[in-house]
Amino acid sequence: MFARNIFSAPISAIALDTNPNSPSAFIVGDLSGAVTACHAQEVLWRAQVAIQEPVSKSERLRPQLSDSMADPGISGVCAVQFPDSHGILTNYVLAAGGDCKVQVLSRGHPVLAVPTPIPCSAMSAGYFIDSVSSRCTAARTCKSQAIIGDEAGRLFVLDDFELVPYAQLDYPITQVLSIPLRAFSGLHGVDVVVCATRSNSVYILHDKQVVGTYLADFWPVSVDVVGAFSTTGPCIVVARNTTVDGGSCANAVHVIPLELDLH
Repeated sequence: MFARNIFSAPISAIALDTNPNSPSAFIVGDLSGAVTACHAQEVLWRAQVAIQEPVSKSERLRPQLSDSMADPGISGVCAVQFPDSHGILTNYVLAAGGDCKVQVLSRGHPVLAVPTPIPCSAMSAGYFIDSVSSRCTAARTCKSQAIIGDEAGRLFVLDDFELVPYAQLDYPITQVLSIPLRAFSGLHGVDVVVCATRSNSVYILHDKQVVGTYLADFWPVSVDVVGAFSTTGPCIVVARNTTVDGGSCANAVHVIPLELDLH
């Protein structure tokens, strides 16, 4: 639980900070467009990534202007390690807002903006493809990447500041998560991707291919993964909200064991 005075706007995205110099810290994005690195009671740094631009009267009247395009809120954050110009692994924070770019931050300072086709809707850190970067390939130690989803159902991998196409799904992407392949009986390779969409479908992907689909009889409001649950291996956790008689909401959580057939 965070101290109330740390944030001035509702939280819209959160991820663990993997920087070894700030253990047990979080990266938090909010609806004001700010990204904050913090502990529960202390702010390490804060950056204003997205800013709401004034909208003219003519723009307000344009029906094709998407709400998401003008939304300054942060839609996704994650912490990664990419090699710098000397090939040394360096800690960065990635943040996406309502514009067509992913901001790369170093200690709260913007260092690069990676353009994207449309605004990103979700992101997660992991190891998803064999690196296309010559610097990473030479070092063989660069296994930190980010997977990014958008409203068109597309997934991209950000590998050493390069955007690489990963997969195309049928619905807009709302959440994307990763599970190390070693969680499945000690297998080795690129991570498994769990992708929630604006539908009742949750997709399981590996190495750019859809290897499974979970179809619910409801639209999940949130999806997460756990490395192990009881005596099973990795599981998907799916949350639902249901309106019952009288207008109140009933919440439920479904835990689904994740089985992979990669042959």
